[in-house]
Amino acid sequence: MTTIRSSSADVLFTPQYYSEVPLIIRAAKEMGWTKPIMGSDSWGGGDLMGLCGDDCKGYYFSTHYAAAGAKGDTKAFIDEYTAAYGKTPDDVAALTWDSLGLMIQAIKDTGGLSGDVKADRTKVKDSLAAIKNYPGITGGMTYTPDGDPKKCAVVVKINDEGKFVFHKSVCPK
Repeated sequence: MTTIRSSSADVLFTPQYYSEVPLIIRAAKEMGWTKPIMGSDSWGGGDLMGLCGDDCKGYYFSTHYAAAGAKGDTKAFIDEYTAAYGKTPDDVAALTWDSLGLMIQAIKDTGGLSGDVKADRTKVKDSLAAIKNYPGITGGMTYTPDGDPKKCAVVVKINDEGKFVFHKSVCPK
């Protein structure tokens, strides 16, 4: 932390798990760090605010989706999930939903499976790589021919009430 604080860094990026983040943030503040701190999707899981409290307010993290302010199919998913499980779905739940939907779409797009496992795997892989603008709960997704997903990242702010709120989307070009 001493090296980071004395560097010319403009931001402290902390992609550690939510349970480690409060320790890092407190140490940074105790050592005089006054610049922004940003985290990764790992901040959205677990009980970050219960462990970090006021120390994390005002900071940001990148993730796959933000439940706050959701609309349309995403809001419907959140409402159904909350009714079933008594809590707001985190990004892992939303990504799982999207993964299943993508797999179903890819299987449908094969035109039918033959039962030949090796041939069917190739058909599903090729169908998945051909998906364009899939309307996922976590946002639209397009796959490259190599099978890499392209989608926007969501930047979430931890507001003054300690709530995770949508800040903005950052999309690949």
